[in-house]
Amino acid sequence: MVSNERLIRSSISSISLLGLLFCLSSCSRSPEEAPSDRKAQSSRNFDPALTFNDVTLEQIDRDGKKRWSLLAQRVTYSKDRKIATASNLSGKLYNDGEYAYDAKAREGVLSQNGDRIVLKGEIEVVDRKDGTVFSTDELEWLPNDDRMIFKGNVSAVHEDGSLTAQAGELLEADRILNLSKEVLIETKDPRMTLRADRGTWQMEEEMVLADGNLIVERYEGEGEAATVADRGSATKGSLDLGVKLITLEGSAQLVFSAPPVNLGSERLLWDLPGQVLSSEVPLTIINRENQVALSGRRGKFNIADEVLELTGGIEALANGNQSRMTADNLTWFVATQTFNAVGNVVYRQTKPQFVLYGPQAEGKLEDKTFVVTGGDVVTEIVPDGDLGF
Repeated sequence: MVSNERLIRSSISSISLLGLLFCLSSCSRSPEEAPSDRKAQSSRNFDPALTFNDVTLEQIDRDGKKRWSLLAQRVTYSKDRKIATASNLSGKLYNDGEYAYDAKAREGVLSQNGDRIVLKGEIEVVDRKDGTVFSTDELEWLPNDDRMIFKGNVSAVHEDGSLTAQAGELLEADRILNLSKEVLIETKDPRMTLRADRGTWQMEEEMVLADGNLIVERYEGEGEAATVADRGSATKGSLDLGVKLITLEGSAQLVFSAPPVNLGSERLLWDLPGQVLSSEVPLTIINRENQVALSGRRGKFNIADEVLELTGGIEALANGNQSRMTADNLTWFVATQTFNAVGNVVYRQTKPQFVLYGPQAEGKLEDKTFVVTGGDVVTEIVPDGDLGF
């Protein structure tokens, strides 16, 4: 009698998952179903007699390609054999027959026809193509749709950085990870963070797109001693993880601690390793210490050397608008607050009131030190008049 029982259990444990259909009603409930009814139904659907220890679960699709191969500490089958619940899962997931992911979780629910796996608790999925490690509170894998759906505390750790959010979806064929709710992207070298409402990681291109209340911060120092050195904001932006290039768009603002300047534009490019900021559209820069403000149609700011180069439609204001300069091109040395201006230079000041015209100039706006050189230089002195600016 004992030997027959063992024979029966052995036969049941070797039941193939292939060919059995997944019943959607077995893992969902009607709107009027009460939680207590669902719990009772769940306990009725799974048969304790169909519980086995140390089981290998394998699934083959209709084309004969392997979908998964998983080890489980314990497996319990539903009475109709259409779904199985498992504990302490670990093994391999396949994409179109190719070994694509290593996966493990504390709990799992598997469909008999292989179109769905739900994992919960201590989840870790490793992408074998680039080594990205995914984790979340709950994961739903839909191999027929080439999708992974992440719910709660989503994390993707890559060699170039990490991404976290509260929800996400991986489109496997396109290798695109969409993230939402409390999105945070962090790079290691240089260390910086980017926060947004939504984010998209294009894994092949190593590009992250973000939009909605975007905030970017660059850190200096190590560990807990690290502090925010520079901070930016925009409506949307992107981060190239490969070359560490940040693009900020839509009311973009950057605030630097050293040098103490603010930059604003509709589109800013921030080269983190090269410490260069550039814009091909109008931008404004303000020195917070002496309130000198400059603007131009495009420009480049070398952060390390503290040198700003502006081109086209230059305007510089200082001393509460008491002095003003316009020019075609300008180089501003932030550390010394000196400048070189070239092309149609016009300098105006109120005390004393006068205007200088010339092809080029150099000086220091906050001290009203101004020298116009080259070609014809014109000076207009207005003792009691109004310069109108």
